[in-house]
Amino acid sequence: MISLIGFAVVLTAVAGMLLARRIQELATMVTVCAWTKRVKWKGRWVSFEEFLQQRFNLRFSHGMSEEAAKQLQVEEVESDERQPLRTAGEKATVPMVKS
Repeated sequence: MISLIGFAVVLTAVAGMLLARRIQELATMVTVCAWTKRVKWKGRWVSFEEFLQQRFNLRFSHGMSEEAAKQLQVEEVESDERQPLRTAGEKATVPMVKS
């Protein structure tokens, strides 16, 4: 009889530890939009930077990854290739903006 009570106590303790671990896992999960990469935080969708600042009080700066820099270069070349070439005396035209 005592061994059954001891077994029940151990089983309850193990179940409690597993439950605590699962709660901790859920508390550390973050929902991220698959399209916009915004983070759901306290019921609203915020930028990743805002999430980091609010959740962890982190400061951050911005830079450009090598991948993004290469993509920007490709886009610039493609843009230049789409532009018609001007002759030496021809002026570039600027679209008129109505106010």
